[in-house]
Amino acid sequence: MIRIIPINFTKAPVANYFIFPALDRKLKSRNFHSPYLNTGIDTTYLDKGFFSGTYATSDSERLTTLSGTIDGKILYFHCNRFALEEAYQSITDNSVKSTLQYFFAQLKRSQSSIKGVIIDLRNNDGGNISDLNFFMGHLINAPLHFGFTRYKSANGRLAYTPWIDAVIQPQAENVPLTMPIIALADNYTISLAEAMAMAIKALPLGVVVGETTWGATGPITANVLYNDGPFTVPGFLSVNTSSAEFKYINDSIYEGRGFPPDISVPFNLAAINAGKDLPLEKTISLIH
Repeated sequence: MIRIIPINFTKAPVANYFIFPALDRKLKSRNFHSPYLNTGIDTTYLDKGFFSGTYATSDSERLTTLSGTIDGKILYFHCNRFALEEAYQSITDNSVKSTLQYFFAQLKRSQSSIKGVIIDLRNNDGGNISDLNFFMGHLINAPLHFGFTRYKSANGRLAYTPWIDAVIQPQAENVPLTMPIIALADNYTISLAEAMAMAIKALPLGVVVGETTWGATGPITANVLYNDGPFTVPGFLSVNTSSAEFKYINDSIYEGRGFPPDISVPFNLAAINAGKDLPLEKTISLIH
């Protein structure tokens, strides 16, 4: 599930040995659990006619999506990572594009029949930052300020740029939504998926349900762009680390801590084995 190893050694005799501080921290957590893909259970909650899709991304990852309605009045969407715009803009037809077309079409009829939207970000390890505008931009009709970023301005330990507003821009085909939009999150909601949860929380009727997220909120891009972020020591090791620092609109930094839910619903393996998704059921009850 987690594809980016923070510190990976490349020199013998420690070649392919890695250090993963965030995972080590999680393993010591009282509420730690292995990742679990809920979509197999969640299809039982969806009305007939739901859409699912797969797409091979440009970085050779497998993107999966699921969307449908619940009780005819709740719109549900899940993806396991973010490369949605890439799939949607692909010149070849693919089932992820079809799923997104369905989801966006359902949003357009939202004012008459849809009473709430669930964005399931569980077991999602992030991806392309362009999806913030592409996907969230369909859920807003005005720019959404949800935090701040800053970057290194020089090599000094405290040399940073001023904080810059992090703003999501609406898409041309946006629909003004005046209903609850609820994010489902878990311990394996990571990186851009955490940013999505934070953005949803910043909406007037936005709520986050589930577990505290992973805690990798800083964006990652090429080191040469910001003189910070991923780097290599040739012939010895490679390091993946944030290129920027992100601060939520409440002035809190959740890097290394995770973004907490408004309503906590812990992972429950016994319920899952019985075919029940308790976080999803809680979310449904908030909209009914």
